[in-house]
Amino acid sequence: MPNLTLRTPPDGAVLSATLDRPLFAPARRPAPAPVAATDAADTASPASQLLAVAIGPDRSAAILRLTSGRTSVLLQGEQIDGWVLAQVAPHRVLLRSVAGQAELRLPGAGER
Repeated sequence: MPNLTLRTPPDGAVLSATLDRPLFAPARRPAPAPVAATDAADTASPASQLLAVAIGPDRSAAILRLTSGRTSVLLQGEQIDGWVLAQVAPHRVLLRSVAGQAELRLPGAGER
């Protein structure tokens, strides 16, 4: 039978500090990329409202209400009417075209 040695347990202060530390800290997430303000480009966007987002390890998508009243599902990188779904974040998306860019936020998402 092998000879096993037990380590000395840490003192109470070190153990207490370790247990008090959170396993997950929301503040450790990367800051979202800054989005430049747009004015005229927002009105030219084919989408009028962001309805939902889906973020996966390989693909992300958004469901948009178009200005025509229809809905459309776009994968990140796909385009509609010359606008590309450039970025999908948990509460917002960024559409880009040669005319500029437009940011759409989920209703009630506020400034998250």
